[in-house]
Amino acid sequence: MEAKIKIPLENILNFDDYLDFKNLLLCNQCTMLAIEPYYCENCKVCFCSRCLEDLSIDKTKCPACALENSTLSFYNREKFNEVFKNLKIKCETCKDNVFYPNVITHECFKRLRSEEHTSELQSPCNLVCRLLLEKK
Repeated sequence: MEAKIKIPLENILNFDDYLDFKNLLLCNQCTMLAIEPYYCENCKVCFCSRCLEDLSIDKTKCPACALENSTLSFYNREKFNEVFKNLKIKCETCKDNVFYPNVITHECFKRLRSEEHTSELQSPCNLVCRLLLEKK
């Protein structure tokens, strides 16, 4: 499960350069920078993959336009990163400027992902599940 990397608009340092792409960059659900985005061809909005997961969306119906067969498409990461390669994001943890294609591999985000994964494994539900599985 991916970490809930949430990047607020104020952390996008050169967002004004990308205003024409606002619907491609900002998640329609959390209104933050879309990470691993899905896009609806019908209503032209995007969603973070984690937001869709949290909404339990099956990706055959867009939550924004609610049209049947409005399939959400996962962005081609290479093309998306090429278009937004100069989008600069300020890391809240280390205060470094990180370009969009490097966000997911940035050390602070990798640490966040690892910490969230560890905390999920330590949750009461996961501890009980692991104990039950170990007994089998």
